[in-house]
Amino acid sequence: MPTSQKFHITRLGNGYVLKQGATAAASMPEGDPLLPLDYRCNVPGGVMGTAFPPALKRCMADVAALSAEAVRARYALPSELTARNLQQRAADLSARGYEWTLMNGAPRNPPGKSYKFLPPCCSVKRTEGKWVCAVPGWAASLNTSLPYGDPYYGLAWKKSGPDPGSYVGGTEW
Repeated sequence: MPTSQKFHITRLGNGYVLKQGATAAASMPEGDPLLPLDYRCNVPGGVMGTAFPPALKRCMADVAALSAEAVRARYALPSELTARNLQQRAADLSARGYEWTLMNGAPRNPPGKSYKFLPPCCSVKRTEGKWVCAVPGWAASLNTSLPYGDPYYGLAWKKSGPDPGSYVGGTEW
């Protein structure tokens, strides 16, 4: 999910997202692998809402209608909490849409692990052996892509030196 830490690590690299002193460019030697897959470039108005493919709509409606116990049994999930989270995500996606679920859906990450959306990049180019966004000014958005706080636990920054974050996670999208 685009506002999750795992998504940002895939996009921008572990060393950058975990605030280990690496720049986004250094963490991504081949460039951002998700640039050509930005869904906002492929849906009307850049918003998906509830306009999912029919098979996915049916699947989400089926999961949303089940109890957490039934979801756990059907999909052999490791815990009822995992099943409850999947059931809730399916219900939110079905009823409220993709963007609402990204910004408001449960479960929520703590602020230090909750990331804002990067601007859409609907044009890529190959430069110096890397795939990069061809949208003017897009690369500058990487400089403000990290939330304040400890990226491991989502708590307050307690390391020596200034926190490289630039916003309170979960408050800006």
